[in-house]
Amino acid sequence: MNVHRPIFPFLHARREPVAIAPRADTRPADAPEPGFELALRLLEAGRWDEAFAALAALANQGHPAAARIAMTMVCRGRSLFGGCFLASRAEQAQWLRTGEG
Repeated sequence: MNVHRPIFPFLHARREPVAIAPRADTRPADAPEPGFELALRLLEAGRWDEAFAALAALANQGHPAAARIAMTMVCRGRSLFGGCFLASRAEQAQWLRTGEG
């Protein structure tokens, strides 16, 4: 039996709506960062360049999930997103290390 599974399940996962601007209240330790939530919303909306810029900035700050997605966009950008996403060799090496964590 052939079961269709999305390539990027995080794009189709159900999530509660989040505010674009961070709230003044404190978030639980395991809550996603607002910047990462915004990047995922940009991906869902097909705004690839903006999403990549947000993910790259988070990846450079050491965010593991953002690093993995940004590297996917660099490596598979043309086939998955119809565009080319560039990162320096140093950034790519850092993102690979960060994404392994």
